[in-house]
Amino acid sequence: MKTAMFVAAIALIACKDKSDSAPALAKSDRTNPAPGATADGKEWSVADVTLMSGKRLIVNFRSAVPAGITPSDLGSRVTVRCPYPDRGDGTGFPTKEQLNQRQDFEERLESPSAIRLMSKTGDGAREVIFQVKRSDEFIAVVPRAAKEVGLECSSEVAADSDWSLWRGTVKDLAKRNTAAQPPDH
Repeated sequence: MKTAMFVAAIALIACKDKSDSAPALAKSDRTNPAPGATADGKEWSVADVTLMSGKRLIVNFRSAVPAGITPSDLGSRVTVRCPYPDRGDGTGFPTKEQLNQRQDFEERLESPSAIRLMSKTGDGAREVIFQVKRSDEFIAVVPRAAKEVGLECSSEVAADSDWSLWRGTVKDLAKRNTAAQPPDH
């Protein structure tokens, strides 16, 4: 059910994409670009999405398959959901410290057999999509790693050998961004 909510939120990106006004990317996403960057050198993109309900979500996503990765080798999609209390302003976003804690946790989960593809922050939770080689091993690590950093997180697994959720999101956002961008002068 939670994965369905993430999928629905990603599908609603079409409602409103305000990338220029989005908060800063995760520290690892902006300071440590990994192999696989696009031609413009940018591996991660961000979309500031306003849902029909008026709530905002920030979606960070890889712009390309990382170099040296064969998607079919990482055929399971795992969604990791880590809730947080509202920062006190009713926006549904975490404090900077809460966000940093979750980003550090996500980085600990990444490995050559577990690639982070995108995340959604807002509405009281940070949800991250990983593509993994062995979902049983990965989901066994999640609760232990979460506990080590003081988080309570849940995870869900789905077969997705062609990375369809991520590919669809990247394709939809690329179309919208291309249509919305003024020509360079």
